[in-house]
Amino acid sequence: HSGFEAGQKIHTFVPHIVLLDFMMPGVDGFAVCRQIKEDPSTNGIDVIAITGFHTRENADRIISASARACLGKPVEPDMLTREMGVRLERVGE
Repeated sequence: HSGFEAGQKIHTFVPHIVLLDFMMPGVDGFAVCRQIKEDPSTNGIDVIAITGFHTRENADRIISASARACLGKPVEPDMLTREMGVRLERVGE
């Protein structure tokens, strides 16, 4: 329901990758990313930031907070899967 709730669940679910929209109302995505990466129980989780406000400054800030990548919206599926380390097979290939 909220970025805060998602942040709480990360400790019980412990995903391999978090897709983080870092411009959410009431939640500082930059701080969320730093918290994920600074906590020994979650620092192995890859964070891929996604934003509708993609600027060089925002990308540099989120990468400095230890995100693996910063992608602008709309996200290209091929770019997202490449950043996630996944290769999708298309029907007929």
